[in-house]
Amino acid sequence: MKIILALFIIVFFIPIPIKILFFYKDKNAVLKIYSKNINLNKSMNITKASESVNKSAVMNSTNKGKSFYFLILKDYLKRLSSTKFKPKLILGFSFKYSTNDAAVTSLIYPLINEFLSLVCTILKIPFKLKFKTVSITPEYKNKVDIDLVINCIFIVNIVKLTYMIILLLISYLGGLKHGKSSNRKFNEVNFGKS
Repeated sequence: MKIILALFIIVFFIPIPIKILFFYKDKNAVLKIYSKNINLNKSMNITKASESVNKSAVMNSTNKGKSFYFLILKDYLKRLSSTKFKPKLILGFSFKYSTNDAAVTSLIYPLINEFLSLVCTILKIPFKLKFKTVSITPEYKNKVDIDLVINCIFIVNIVKLTYMIILLLISYLGGLKHGKSSNRKFNEVNFGKS
């Protein structure tokens, strides 16, 4: 019985690190999960289907439930931002870039910093964010060159994942309770809008 209890604690409560590494250099994109490399260049070169699709029918079907699912997502993110049981994300970021023009290279630098801070703000909603390394280096070369390395370690356990799924179900069922057609009631209950 003690062995079963110990295994239960290990499986459900011990954090599991998931290591993901992304490289981009010389127009080659590689995603590495643990020791397995996935070449993203092959997966991105998928030929489009030659079948013609009625675009207006697709747009109409997507727009019907768009506001309903947006409200569910908004409610879910609100719940996630206030919870203490978030998985941890350790992020390492290294970006070296160059353009043909030194002035353009200098002008891009603050834009990259602003974009990175926006991404970090978004990532802080579902994760406890911790930085390992952050490096943005402009290089003044006579060619366009991009060298990007993103190193992520997700530290999760089954209990936290289950809790996040329960929060998603609560948000979804809260939206269903007030009906897909009546989003006003859902707004009033969850976000205090009149």
